[in-house]
Amino acid sequence: MRYFAMMLCLLASAAVAQDLNEPTGAVSKDVTPGSIPSSTGQVLCSAAMNSDGTVGGGLSVDTGRTQRLDVGIYEVIFRGFSCRDIRASRGYYRWLQVDTLTTSFEDPAICTTADRADRINGVYVACFDLNGNPVDTSFFLFVGK
Repeated sequence: MRYFAMMLCLLASAAVAQDLNEPTGAVSKDVTPGSIPSSTGQVLCSAAMNSDGTVGGGLSVDTGRTQRLDVGIYEVIFRGFSCRDIRASRGYYRWLQVDTLTTSFEDPAICTTADRADRINGVYVACFDLNGNPVDTSFFLFVGK
């Protein structure tokens, strides 16, 4: 049952990312095999995000433009030379860890990421509970190359 709920969350998150990106262009679900450059594993940008969309900290995160867009939907915008174009097609990778950022625990959540179609220095984040419902949660986001 939990596997089914996780799959529902992933499908829903893909639809949300596509809907958010559609005003500026269609989102391809697959890339050409071998087209993404190899990663060195170095973290270049990071964000510690509170569930309300405020920034708790990070590296090169643009606190003025990073925000919660809707329940469970966030946009994280980065600044600086190393984070100016962080699209996956340019070889940038994202790691996201749901975390309370405190000593307490919350209900589990699943989050996924997508490139921004209109801001190449940003990432969409969509989070869902285990039943596939959008849910606000705090998390760490790491972007590396």
